[in-house]
Amino acid sequence: MLVRSSFGVRGANLPAVLRALVASGGFNPRAIVALVTGVAVALIGLVVPMLHWLYDYAWFVGFFASGSTYALLMQGYSPSGVMQAQQKSFAGKRA
Repeated sequence: MLVRSSFGVRGANLPAVLRALVASGGFNPRAIVALVTGVAVALIGLVVPMLHWLYDYAWFVGFFASGSTYALLMQGYSPSGVMQAQQKSFAGKRA
């Protein structure tokens, strides 16, 4: 109730988002690296005048830079290993 009164109708989902974050095991560091890469590539256009088109099309540049970086970083990623680690972590919390 306190969250709803503090953040309004839109902020009412904040507890649900926080529960989902905790339940999923946190952040994916590879996704954060991909995000930062996309933002950095788009912002290069602000610094280098010759590459200003990167900044002009920042949505597309960021999307493709982040997407390709994420795809490359996730190639060696094993979801089964993650599930096993989560199951071990969950089993340890029950004990």
